[in-house]
Amino acid sequence: MWLIILFLVVGTVAGFFLRKLRNFSKAADKLTTYIIYLLLFIMGLRVGSDKEIMDHIDTIGFQSLMIALFAMAGSVVLSKITYHYFFRNEK
Repeated sequence: MWLIILFLVVGTVAGFFLRKLRNFSKAADKLTTYIIYLLLFIMGLRVGSDKEIMDHIDTIGFQSLMIALFAMAGSVVLSKITYHYFFRNEK
């Protein structure tokens, strides 16, 4: 836990001092994207090599699909309600 907080603080301080460099933001964005791709690949390797997960992938996939669909539906419904009560122009 402390290691994570330390990395966050050190990164924040480094970003504060490096923000004035030209192209730093673009380079940081590209690096972040590639690191996310690498993490997703490694996570896929881990999932693919786990026999228990692969034996139950049909059940896990269906549950994941249901969670995603209900989360999207809930977001749409709450967005409509929020728009209706807070952002609709009165005529």
